[in-house]
Amino acid sequence: MENIHAIAASNFNKLKASDYPGRGIVLGLTPSGKEAVQIYWTNGRSESSKNRVLVKQDGCVKAMLFDPAKKMEREDLRTYNGAMRVGNAYIVSNGRQTDTVAEYIAKGDAFENAMYQWSFEDDPMCTPRITGLTAVDPKTCAFEFKLSVIKAVDQNPALLSHQSFRYKDCVPGYGWCVHTYNLMETCFPFGGEPYWVPVAEDIGENAETYWNALSPDKRVGLYVRHISLATGNAVDTIRNQL
Repeated sequence: MENIHAIAASNFNKLKASDYPGRGIVLGLTPSGKEAVQIYWTNGRSESSKNRVLVKQDGCVKAMLFDPAKKMEREDLRTYNGAMRVGNAYIVSNGRQTDTVAEYIAKGDAFENAMYQWSFEDDPMCTPRITGLTAVDPKTCAFEFKLSVIKAVDQNPALLSHQSFRYKDCVPGYGWCVHTYNLMETCFPFGGEPYWVPVAEDIGENAETYWNALSPDKRVGLYVRHISLATGNAVDTIRNQL
């Protein structure tokens, strides 16, 4: 296997160089191997998209309207629960599918079955829905990651694709990254598989690193959560542009 450090560093530099990767998720493991890491960011180009913040409320992290005096277009796509916890399952997504995953996990159903209830977003770009799940077992310190990408193949709305990725282990200090749009072609759906990126030990460093990787004129909010594999408990932090 090629040097993972070089691969992850190269991938991160490509992400940083991209003008608009859209919304993104990283699921990984700290270098010590003691904590699972979730990173979520949301970007925006329109006034409506930029008029939002991430707020922790009622046990959820919500994408919410910032200035009520400004009209929001397509509120159904721009306001949602972005992160939730159900037992020892931590969910993160770029849309209202978060609630469906939480409902399915709560009743003992599968993450993948929840995803089958959804399609890509109903907008001109057929924006993919991306969703992540981190499940931990404090009794054994075991964990698994799941990622889902729901998109229109080649941006053709007649070609619905559901992609699911399951990871039973992870190299400490790295994570898998997925985002809504292609890094090379603006607003064209993400292609391929989730890819390696670096993950730091400190939650503040992860927040700073990924926040600074986003274009300042398009970034909206960023959420980072570290989950102890020994206890199942989590700490988190939020960054907002507004």
